[in-house]
Amino acid sequence: MTVFHRKINKKTLLSVPESERNNFIAVAHLQNEIRFCLYGVVWSHDFTSDNDAVVHGQLALNFFYLKTLSGKLNEGWELLQKHHFKNKVLSEEFSENADKEVLTLLKELKKYFGRKNLINEIRNNLSFHYSPDELGAKLSDLPEELDLYISRENDANTLYYFAEALANQGLITKFGLDEDQNPIDEIYSELIGVAKNFNRFNMLYMRYFFNKYNPEIWECPAVPINIENVPEFAEVSIPFFTDTSKGLV
Repeated sequence: MTVFHRKINKKTLLSVPESERNNFIAVAHLQNEIRFCLYGVVWSHDFTSDNDAVVHGQLALNFFYLKTLSGKLNEGWELLQKHHFKNKVLSEEFSENADKEVLTLLKELKKYFGRKNLINEIRNNLSFHYSPDELGAKLSDLPEELDLYISRENDANTLYYFAEALANQGLITKFGLDEDQNPIDEIYSELIGVAKNFNRFNMLYMRYFFNKYNPEIWECPAVPINIENVPEFAEVSIPFFTDTSKGLV
């Protein structure tokens, strides 16, 4: 696989108006983190095992990545609200010169975040803020037996699955999700859709910025870098349970 390495000219970047420069850096950081979270969501989304323990482990791990992705998407929208839309000079210039696709993506994001949505709810109650009362309130809705898995050797393979089941149940009730299906599948579809829009917007925003300050923004021409032994994206998986017989990190 080939990627292209390029360097930004620091002097040129420093000459960009401060608010625009800082917004560019923040969008680049956001783009990275959304992509990292998407990797985790996709690579842990495998519930095909016949072993209930393995499936529970994957559900818990996938839900963690979904919660983290929700937080990043919500904070990304806050970033646009505070540092793009409120900066009239920046946002108006962007709207006048950006591709139609970018403006359509912004419209879709505005529509989604302008109403009650899963991303905001997960972020506020499950991603970074714990609500013991909401988690405990769903205890009566779970089966009589609560699942947990304890590793003999160390804590690496210990999973208190009942806690994740309670968190899932809270979302099922609050958003009227289909109880006959895995609620994570419904959340997965919605978050992936929003993340793809955000990812595409961020990429086009970066392209817009580089085109605006081209060629001075570049320190030197792009250099192709060959990366060997790259796994196929669809073949990568992140398991919950692992063999720790040779120790941990």
